[in-house]
Amino acid sequence: MFHPHVNLIRKALADGEIGRPTLIEADYLHAMSPADVTGLIGDPAHWRGRIEPTASCTHTLSPILSLTGELPVEVSAYPVEPKAEGTVHILEGFRACVEHGAQPLVPVEQAIAASLVGVAGARSLREGSRPIEMPKLSE
Repeated sequence: MFHPHVNLIRKALADGEIGRPTLIEADYLHAMSPADVTGLIGDPAHWRGRIEPTASCTHTLSPILSLTGELPVEVSAYPVEPKAEGTVHILEGFRACVEHGAQPLVPVEQAIAASLVGVAGARSLREGSRPIEMPKLSE
């Protein structure tokens, strides 16, 4: 695993900054609306149409296995109602805003600030975790 956050946790474990994990909970959501999933799959005979929804758990599980060096002993899975998933809710709100002039679910300035945090975080990681000053949204 070469994800910076996984390497940071690995180092903290190795340095004794944190103790041995005894419970890890994780989830992974593609954050796509049911219509988008249908559009992506298209032909039901396509390989994406034959994959079980739980197949994507490898994206979440691989870092955990890498950090712990252990294998799972128990699994609990819970369904997520596609229309209740957070990103779908935001996307539907954005669509209503663009298509029907509805008020945005997240105020524009805060949404821009959240995006800039992601950009600054990526830059910080590229530059050895150097603190990056956030750009000003207005003068």
